[in-house]
Amino acid sequence: MGIPVFHGSDNPRLPFIKVSTPGYSGSLGTGVYVALEKEDARFYGDTVYELETKFYWDKVLVIDGDNYDTVEGLEGYSVLVGETVPPFSFWIAGKQHTVITDGLFEMLEEDGRSNEVGEAIELDQVGEVAETAGYKAVYVEGIRFGSSVNEEMLIFDAADVAFAARPAKESVRLRRFLSGVALRDL
Repeated sequence: MGIPVFHGSDNPRLPFIKVSTPGYSGSLGTGVYVALEKEDARFYGDTVYELETKFYWDKVLVIDGDNYDTVEGLEGYSVLVGETVPPFSFWIAGKQHTVITDGLFEMLEEDGRSNEVGEAIELDQVGEVAETAGYKAVYVEGIRFGSSVNEEMLIFDAADVAFAARPAKESVRLRRFLSGVALRDL
């Protein structure tokens, strides 16, 4: 059908997958966040759902730490506070987009180098730029340094992903059992 992916949630009985805007700095934008590896999905929630996209890799903008462009002279900077994500550029249909903060862009302007970055965007605008260009998802890998999870896919429309399988009932029972054990041990 499509690409097998995993969605982590704290809800053991997720009735449906929905689009959301993360409440944290460092997101790629609004959509459904999934991982290619089950272990990575667990970072976002203890219950992991197996899903499948309704599209293939040709509809995914892939930004890989090995194939994006860094901005010369800004290698030691980060576009996030508390996490190391150096400014980087990616190309869509021959147009350059650079994830950079306003302060770093101003530094380039002062040096007369602002023309080197194409369109300057914030990290949370990556999804919007990809969706506008006709992609159904964006996948990033290798852009976060010092993070426990360094790969994620943002699917823009929840209708483009479906449950492949629900979590086994045994895992819900096991969670209840473990919760009871933890409460009794306090």
